[in-house]
Amino acid sequence: EIEKAVETIIAGATTRIDVGKVNDRIFLNNASLGLYPRIVRQREILQRQGWGKWLAFVRASLSTIARYAPLRAQLKTERHGDINQKTPFVFIGNNEYLIEGSNLGQRKRLDAGSLWVYRATQTTRLQLLWLFVAQVSGMGRGRQLKVFDTRQLQIEAPEPYLEIGLDGEVVRLATPLAIEILPSALQVVIPATAD
Repeated sequence: EIEKAVETIIAGATTRIDVGKVNDRIFLNNASLGLYPRIVRQREILQRQGWGKWLAFVRASLSTIARYAPLRAQLKTERHGDINQKTPFVFIGNNEYLIEGSNLGQRKRLDAGSLWVYRATQTTRLQLLWLFVAQVSGMGRGRQLKVFDTRQLQIEAPEPYLEIGLDGEVVRLATPLAIEILPSALQVVIPATAD
């Protein structure tokens, strides 16, 4: 709301939050590889053909999952070593995302100084659908979803470029992808009463 935004600008407090960085590109929320960038590309095509955003997203999701090829990537971290795996997706959050039930997609902190990496093991389409249902319904993470936190991550792939979703915008970046958290890099204005 405009009035509350102006009030926050005038009377609000400032704080600093983390941002993520992939190669030379900044992201505020998340970066994703694999299924999500493909879904977004397909959704954009459908929207240009006249489909509404949500219907286009549903159709693009079903179409992409029906014919998805796993992402071949090697994830390298100092704490967790090298992870070689085919996977439907890798999701990198700027700080920890809640991944179960009604709080799905929310974050408690924006200043904890960590990247959180969520990746699926190589799964069938049915297992992938079940993973989604389990997360949304709050039934638990299950064996197909692996999660870890890190301050830096490198992703290598056989391809010279990978499509990656950065805060919902799909871009092509040269591999390897160098991903890091930049603690307290962005100053923001928040309501004076905010926690």
